[in-house]
Amino acid sequence: MKTEEATPTQHTKACIFCFRTDLETDFSDEHIIPESIGGRLVLDQVCADCNSTLGHDVDPEILKIPDILKALEYLDIPHDREGIMRSYYNIEGETPNGIRKVRATKEGFEPLPQRMPDGSILTPDHRAIDDLRKRVERDERLVQAGLSKAEIEAEISALILAYEKCNPGDELDWPSLGLKLKRHQEKPIIRIQSKTYPQIRRFLAKLTYEFLFFISNGNLFSNPQVYEPLRAAIQGDAENQFPFTTKLDPPGEEYRPIHVVEVLTKRGLTDVYFVFFGRIAYLLTLPLLQANFLEAIGQHYQINQMIGIHFQQPLTGDLGFWGVSEEGEYVWLGGK
Repeated sequence: MKTEEATPTQHTKACIFCFRTDLETDFSDEHIIPESIGGRLVLDQVCADCNSTLGHDVDPEILKIPDILKALEYLDIPHDREGIMRSYYNIEGETPNGIRKVRATKEGFEPLPQRMPDGSILTPDHRAIDDLRKRVERDERLVQAGLSKAEIEAEISALILAYEKCNPGDELDWPSLGLKLKRHQEKPIIRIQSKTYPQIRRFLAKLTYEFLFFISNGNLFSNPQVYEPLRAAIQGDAENQFPFTTKLDPPGEEYRPIHVVEVLTKRGLTDVYFVFFGRIAYLLTLPLLQANFLEAIGQHYQINQMIGIHFQQPLTGDLGFWGVSEEGEYVWLGGK
């Protein structure tokens, strides 16, 4: 967005969501592709309030897609695995003996301490000793039975020593403490499911809105047929036909450390293609963008009948932009 030189009574920019100016509110850098999945393209025309609200309400929708989590782990990208799983997913472990409650850890999954149908307590093996000690120390029946604290402690130590020598499947009967233990070796099949259905249309509408503003230098706002349905979708309106969202087949076999956004204006429509991590692909369709800025860019770079812009963002290294001609030719525009 072009502005004149600022004076004390003039603003230098306005938020593209709430339209408040920098005389009214503070601004903060907005990652067009969320930073949580490695986004690095930054827009500076979003106020801090809208950035915070949309970052909380919309951006996490992409994290509700299991393929995104698989990509983060496959590519060894730093992320709050435990927090994401706890916030957005239900997790179960299926075993031959039934369904187990499971939680995510930094490196995998483990069963939660839980009471089984037969009254026994299931606990993760690495926590078994601590849980066992706490359970025995709180058992008032042992004191009522006449055991001193020293005797209880001695029995606990002997039980722990015996348990540590057990193999999977072995059972321990410890009458003095009223306990029976069995060391299991269950490897549950993990089932994860989003707690709520991912609002991917809302997420892609926000990304498209910001990206179109970025590449058009504000020309987006001369296209109400495009920006109005995008704004409605961002707010959660599902009644309009546009934007229309389609899940595409994966363009590659493996996850790769790259994100792609491509905008094409053709056949009376605007198609916006997204590929996250080189494999997770979507198409968002809008009414035709009257893109005078594309014509201007095409003339500058001598691109015949320029109809779109292709953007690639490796998770490390330079970002790149290409112009797309009507014949399907890609011409380098620049990067950073």
